[in-house]
Amino acid sequence: MIEPVRRYGYAWMEITSRCQLECVHCYASSGPRGDHGVMTAADWMTTLGQAAVVGVHSVQFIGGEPTIHPELPALLERAASLGLNIEVYSNLLRVPESLWQALVRSRSKLAISFYSTDVVEHRRITGRDGVSATMANLREAVRRGIHVRAGVVKIIPGQRVVEAATQLREAGAAEVVIDRMRLLGRPAPGANDEFQLCGRCGDGRFAVLPDGSLTPCPLARWKRVGNVLRQPLADALTGMPAPAVSEGNACFPANCLPMNDCAPNMRSRE
Repeated sequence: MIEPVRRYGYAWMEITSRCQLECVHCYASSGPRGDHGVMTAADWMTTLGQAAVVGVHSVQFIGGEPTIHPELPALLERAASLGLNIEVYSNLLRVPESLWQALVRSRSKLAISFYSTDVVEHRRITGRDGVSATMANLREAVRRGIHVRAGVVKIIPGQRVVEAATQLREAGAAEVVIDRMRLLGRPAPGANDEFQLCGRCGDGRFAVLPDGSLTPCPLARWKRVGNVLRQPLADALTGMPAPAVSEGNACFPANCLPMNDCAPNMRSRE
């Protein structure tokens, strides 16, 4: 095993590209036709263990919609056994009881994205209804003592983002930020626009995608530097390019990174 040049403390595990929604702004172009990729549960278990060895202390399970993945409860248990801080980034459309229990046992946190209190606006952005289900599961998470943070993403003119932020706080979300859409993935097919990134890609963090690819960040998914199915994670990390911070670039979407990783003057609060 080769020792990585830099230390890494945070990892995204993108365990699926399948999602019930087909959001117009999805940087991963996820949707109902997506799949769980070629990474098996055993592969993810191994990757989590290797991530802990290289110093990762916090992991976020993302997608697609990670709650769709049948092995998510087991992955939460594995991450907890490694002493990792855990967050699941979900649309909270459907959470089975077995997953609720796993979230509580593993002391996981939740992060959600939300768009509007208006069901027509929400459907226009996500492709289906979901306001009532998401809000009901947010309240259930709070009832169970699970920490929830939320990002309201501005997508369309006149969108009721302030009202949405207010509703999220009233439902018990501990942290709420308002963010903008990134022109990557579905909103800009084939575009690999560096200016859409914060410039901190690979700065103490990395992402593993459903095919095992290693990238500096889920948004910078075209910057693939290795694959955990073909080499140990530590070896793949030696190929990670150095971060190139660009002055003026907006912070990474606040609904993905830990909030204390975004400079306060680089994100919108309402």
